[in-house]
Amino acid sequence: MCRAMMWRLEPLFDSEVSHILCRDTDHSPTIREREMAGRFVDSGKALHCIQDNPAHSVPMLGGMISFNVKETLKHIKANSVDELLSSADWDRSKLMEHGCDQHFMNRHLWPLLKNSSCLHSIKGNKIGASLLFPLIESKSVLDKCIPFMGTARCDFETWYKELRRLGYAENIKKIEQAEKETYIGQVFSHLNMDNACVNKRRVVLATDESANYYFFMPIVSILWQKYMGYCPIVMVVGTTKEWLDDPQKKLALEEARKIGAEIHFIPKMDGYRT
Repeated sequence: MCRAMMWRLEPLFDSEVSHILCRDTDHSPTIREREMAGRFVDSGKALHCIQDNPAHSVPMLGGMISFNVKETLKHIKANSVDELLSSADWDRSKLMEHGCDQHFMNRHLWPLLKNSSCLHSIKGNKIGASLLFPLIESKSVLDKCIPFMGTARCDFETWYKELRRLGYAENIKKIEQAEKETYIGQVFSHLNMDNACVNKRRVVLATDESANYYFFMPIVSILWQKYMGYCPIVMVVGTTKEWLDDPQKKLALEEARKIGAEIHFIPKMDGYRT
């Protein structure tokens, strides 16, 4: 059975796991987060919640919670995710809905774990956790590159520069190589890694197959990047093959890429005309 994002609770029922820290893949770990996690582990509480932005409005955010497995199992009294869902009489049809895991945790787990929870929050203890820790401020250069926990945003230019200063140049080299390989497509690479401005602000542009528009793609890309300081991301209507089979369109694409534009192909919409 597909349980969508409920998989994050599976390690609760693994006898070899002592603690679980749930984080999203695009989440950038920080030194302050490590300190928060350490305080949670030392507290002996079952649950750790973090609210690091005013928009963080619920106790249990899917990518910012942690569990002490032994203590958690004392409260939920289940031996599997399936048993946990059954004990809550949860509608299985909702498992395919976006955010179902977070809704389930706040509705059914939070009442069970609230009295054995600790919290780091920018908003104070409005949720009624049993232990409130003072929020740890960003002090290091790396921490200050991340606006708040739970965001994919990062000042990567400063981040990379600081890692090099700290002696991680070889690690950065491997990361950059991995990024370069990721962007290489079978026929057309949407990004020229030799001159891509991947760490700057972005502007999203679009063009269809009309020469009245795509003719200006390289020129506009130059203006945005060189004079405005923005990375041009161009949404191109049509397929890769359609554009590469036409010499004029192919030229426009290649010139835009040379300048540093990031190209993405998007499908046509029936009935839409420019």
